[in-house]
Amino acid sequence: MNHVRTRRGFTLIELLVVIAIIAVLVALLLPAVQQAREAARRTTCRNNIRQLALALHNYQSSHRVFPFGVLGISGNPQDNYVLHTWMTMILPDVDQQPLYNSYNCNVRFDNPVNAMAVHTVVPVYVCPSVVVPVQDDRFAPSHYAGNAGTVPGNDDGVLFPLSKISFRDLTDGSSNTIAAGEITYEIGGWARGAINSGSGGGGGGRGRGCGLFEGGQGQTRLGRTAGRFCCGTVNEKAADLR
Repeated sequence: MNHVRTRRGFTLIELLVVIAIIAVLVALLLPAVQQAREAARRTTCRNNIRQLALALHNYQSSHRVFPFGVLGISGNPQDNYVLHTWMTMILPDVDQQPLYNSYNCNVRFDNPVNAMAVHTVVPVYVCPSVVVPVQDDRFAPSHYAGNAGTVPGNDDGVLFPLSKISFRDLTDGSSNTIAAGEITYEIGGWARGAINSGSGGGGGGRGRGCGLFEGGQGQTRLGRTAGRFCCGTVNEKAADLR
């Protein structure tokens, strides 16, 4: 006598129930994954601020002065300002010594000689949480800005055009002075001096976080020059221009 064995498969209802359970699990896990990723991005941004702080402090230790915000007060090429930024000056202290060596401080920031250097993305200058279009694709972006002062043009901050600020100039104390912070838009590039020459060294704007010299969420530190290339001579230029 032959016995016919039949295989019982999933019914349509059972299959729909399984799909529904998987969908619910994905819906529960996805926000948690996104929150974990955003937390990691925030940690990276905070660490970037700390690295900028350390670089600024090292620079001050070497030169007894913080770097100028930008070397010049006008973006007009006829005024002959080279317009190097404070972010350019602290490159050696954010692990970018080769990039710093490739940057020619004897010509303007936008000179073709510097085209490759200014187009190089510096990881510590970019916050992964900021998703905005690059303003000028000739320049690598920056999501951090120096504190030029309370009001554009007042130049009562730390990093303004042709600034030469040292610790003795911080009358409120370094613990209560903002040096740099994260901004909510891209300022045109870490090396783009012309955009920063009118109202501050490194731009400004609404910041989601600020770097303090000591204490607080982020700390600022001045960069060590660690080299012959341009920091010393350019800083003397800034002093002469004031």
